[in-house]
Amino acid sequence: GMVEGRTWADEGAEGEESSLSAWSWAFLLFLLATSIYITCHNPDDAALLPGFFVPPLLVLYAIYWRKLRREIPLDLVIKTFAFGFLPGAAVVMILELILAGIFFFVCFNEQIEGWFSALSSLTTMNGTNTPRKLHFTIAQDIFHKVHASTSWSRSLGSHLLQQQAQADTDPLTDIESAYGIVIKRSPGFYLFIALMAYVIAAGTEESLKYFTPLRFQACRNSSSKFVFLICAVSCALGFSTVENMGYAMGSRGEEGEASLSARAYTAYSRAVVAITAHGVCGGLVGVGLTKRHVLGKSWGFPRILLPPLLVHGTFDFQQLLIAVLVWNVEIQNVCVIVLNAFVLIGASVYLWYDVKGLNLTPAAQSQHEGVELRDDVRLLAQQT
Repeated sequence: GMVEGRTWADEGAEGEESSLSAWSWAFLLFLLATSIYITCHNPDDAALLPGFFVPPLLVLYAIYWRKLRREIPLDLVIKTFAFGFLPGAAVVMILELILAGIFFFVCFNEQIEGWFSALSSLTTMNGTNTPRKLHFTIAQDIFHKVHASTSWSRSLGSHLLQQQAQADTDPLTDIESAYGIVIKRSPGFYLFIALMAYVIAAGTEESLKYFTPLRFQACRNSSSKFVFLICAVSCALGFSTVENMGYAMGSRGEEGEASLSARAYTAYSRAVVAITAHGVCGGLVGVGLTKRHVLGKSWGFPRILLPPLLVHGTFDFQQLLIAVLVWNVEIQNVCVIVLNAFVLIGASVYLWYDVKGLNLTPAAQSQHEGVELRDDVRLLAQQT
């Protein structure tokens, strides 16, 4: 969506620093139309909209609008947010599905034959013959069962409302009984969980935050030393917003029925946890991009992506592990909350020191900016 050969510097020179492009206006209108549709479809869901949009706006106000709006154009911030929200999220979703399918067949290779036999007899009894198709369904079920029960939208409130007398159940039992198969907790099973966390989720989503700022010419040509930091976080917030909307609108109550309280809990709990997690990881990507493209360090893609990958992957991995190892809901919740807090606070402190350590002072500016700075000082001296 960028006009070739035109940078934000050109826009600023024409006195249009605060003007928005047609792409940005189109995206803002799309968000408005989406909000109107959600409200018209179910007026009660209007209560969810602040949970979707207020947190990312607050973050952008704090890190961008207060101090950096004069050096980084709003148009660029909206575009990077929009890229994370729409095309970026779609690409990530497709990649996650493809990778989940590949890893499923690799990790469960030794179990698939047994499942195939069980499914063959099951489908023959039912008069159909679609065991191959069912394998992908099992892959999806394992992915969603393990991932949904531990996603950042985890409905703590609904779990606490469950009857205390209810027996603790293995999350894999439902799948096993549905398909008449046995899922062994083999090394491949735990490898699949690790790959889900560190590659399928963290790998694809952090790569999006890496490539989005580099896609925009206005970002690459900006003279602001903070542009990569702001654009990476903006993209992360866009992705997190659409993800939150998807999880919230898909939330169901106890018996799987539509429930406003379940949707609201998901929207507002993710508004705090997911926005923080994605924002911190976006910040870590932005710091890496700044070290490479502003400070001139010879950091490659792996080095830049390693910190956010470790944070995001560990955040997901410990939740997935707890879901399959701890069946008691209350203990699960306590473990998840404590470990999430530990990961997020640790990552936030690391990011804080990392940003401070960038030392983005005039001494760290490029030669071109240094010349401009000296000219400004000289002019100031002549005026006084």
